[in-house]
Amino acid sequence: MSRMLTREEALAFQARWRAVNAFQTGELRRMTPEDKLRQLDTLLRIADETGWRAALEEDDWRGHERWNELRKRFHG
Repeated sequence: MSRMLTREEALAFQARWRAVNAFQTGELRRMTPEDKLRQLDTLLRIADETGWRAALEEDDWRGHERWNELRKRFHG
């Protein structure tokens, strides 16, 4: 059975994550625009190779269709 965190444990947990976030923010600030574009390109290539981008586009299209249907029903 798990136990509740004490206040001190919860504060220490938050402090550790603040330190991690500060470190990551610093890394991102030090990156060049070229490095950021290279990372984005890598992510998009992975999304294409795994079929995720097509799946996301399909899901996005379905979302637009749902909103259009709601608009039609609301406005008559």
